Amino acid sequence: MIAADHMMLQAADLGLGTTFVGLYDEKALREAFPQLEGLTVEGLMVLGHPAADAKPSKLHFESLLMDQVIIRV
Repeated sequence: MIAADHMMLQAADLGLGTTFVGLYDEKALREAFPQLEGLTVEGLMVLGHPAADAKPSKLHFESLLMDQVIIRV
């Protein structure tokens, strides 16, 4: 995953937007890309030119409290 981080940083330097997707429909992915046969997909990196008016969702700036994230047992 460190290599993916570096690829995303380089893409940003080139003016491209990226996002990492860890949850996806594996069956649909394999139907769309049959060349993945025999490979394990750990995640997807989406890459492209951001829209001129693109801005992060307000949720991007909100944080959960630690008690909302950590479950103590």
